[in-house]
Amino acid sequence: MIIFNQKNKSWAKFDDSITCFGYCQQATGETWENDFGEWHDDESTWDSDLEVPYQKKLIAGNQQGYTFYLDDDVFSQAPVLSVANISGTSVTVIDHNLKVNDFVQLVDCDAGITVGKVYEVTDDNTIKIREHNGDFATSNTYQGGGTLGRIARMEIKSKQWNPYIEKGFGVKLNKIDFCVSATSGGQVTAEYNVSSAKNLQMANQSVISGAQLGSNTLDTYAYDLCPLEANQDRLWHSVYFLGHGSSVNIHLYHTDEQMQAGQSSYGFTLEGMILHTEPSGDI
Repeated sequence: MIIFNQKNKSWAKFDDSITCFGYCQQATGETWENDFGEWHDDESTWDSDLEVPYQKKLIAGNQQGYTFYLDDDVFSQAPVLSVANISGTSVTVIDHNLKVNDFVQLVDCDAGITVGKVYEVTDDNTIKIREHNGDFATSNTYQGGGTLGRIARMEIKSKQWNPYIEKGFGVKLNKIDFCVSATSGGQVTAEYNVSSAKNLQMANQSVISGAQLGSNTLDTYAYDLCPLEANQDRLWHSVYFLGHGSSVNIHLYHTDEQMQAGQSSYGFTLEGMILHTEPSGDI
């Protein structure tokens, strides 16, 4: 599914299996008589999770007949594929539409793990999954009632940048200050390429050569050494790159290890960034 943003002319691809779209109107809204919480336990704002009667909402359906809301404030995908059987590493899901390297979440399946990676698609109804560092198997007899959901891997790729190209110079990228929405424990990996060599991951190469400065992990949670950050909604965190070429571009994504650890559930919102660059020789 491809979504186009008319305001800033950007686009995004969502990896999900949707066969239809529609609208629904909820019949009732929230009222004071249905709220039994106490003020000191309520950290929400007046406009958060606001439910207005007869408000039109966007819904979707999939190949198994499930329907679900499309909500841009929810960072996880609904577990809306019924699990018919689990035997060892094999999971039977009718018309699953999954592919190799997809990450999935098992809900109420008692399978030993809750997050796994598809390493084999046996047929249209059967997949084999494992943790990123090995197989999983369950000795329990599957009792039914479980569901499975795809976990989308977040990826953001920039254009190729060179603010000095009109002068005929290359560009050196020293670091980027990222402004991100604060989370309780989120992380993403910040990779980069130079001179349009899109298959050469420079951060990984710097680890191999020993030239890496710090880590190429962008943390979206508050640092213990910065007490003020614990009270901030937005955080400025830096990642050092030290790459130069005719152009540079960055790639923000979750690694297999981060996917397995559930980092995608924290969500990721990039609110701004500052590039620290300088001219670097002739193009």
